[in-house]
Amino acid sequence: MAQVVVVDGTIAQLDWKNPHVYFTVETTDEDRRQVTIEGNSLSTVRAYGLTHEQLAVGTHVTVQAFAKQKGLVGPMLGLSVVLDDGSAFNLGPGPSVRAPRVAAAADGLAGKWAVSPNALVEFLHVVLRAAPYGFVNERLVHLDQKAHPEGIAPSVLGHSIGHWEGQTLVVDTAALAPLRVNPPRGSRARLVERFTLTDDRRQIRYEISMEDPDLLTAPATFVTLWNHRPDLAFEGDQGCDEDQARRFLEE
Repeated sequence: MAQVVVVDGTIAQLDWKNPHVYFTVETTDEDRRQVTIEGNSLSTVRAYGLTHEQLAVGTHVTVQAFAKQKGLVGPMLGLSVVLDDGSAFNLGPGPSVRAPRVAAAADGLAGKWAVSPNALVEFLHVVLRAAPYGFVNERLVHLDQKAHPEGIAPSVLGHSIGHWEGQTLVVDTAALAPLRVNPPRGSRARLVERFTLTDDRRQIRYEISMEDPDLLTAPATFVTLWNHRPDLAFEGDQGCDEDQARRFLEE
């Protein structure tokens, strides 16, 4: 990932599937090569503003990508794609990420929200061991409990209780199961999140603090903004296409 390659050509094939989007570009150079580009997941590229209609077969595009391990002969990790009308969309996190903003204000915290792709990467770098999300689509927060019950069995998502501090929803999560990921998560990890609607009601200020006395010398903290995106449709319910997933192994 030390060099960015520019690929100019037309879309020859589109695989709009999870876990990652792939499309093939037939280049306009003398070699007329076919280059495979790997993007992010369906829901992620949709959050960037990209739709499958914009990558229809025959569409002319200019793509920026990393050549990955096999150089120009292997699939490339896409950074951005530019259409003939000047529209530019990110295929993954990068310096040019500009998440779309929607004019509609939110009535409250309930609704559809999308985080900046770069902020997501920064979050994972800071508190990866804390993230109670991943591919789980539902998470239960108990607003009718003032304390965590005794004897709760640890789980990946833990046990969450919530309360209001003015207009801020504070969520405290305990009973988090240890994880042997990199970095790992200890058996005494505890997570506190704060959700606050901004004054213009178009963003949520999301704050997270992670305590892990077995592995951290101090709490890991992170703050970012989530954009109100009622226009988005969740596409993760399609699941992961098995053949699409195997492409990672083939690469």
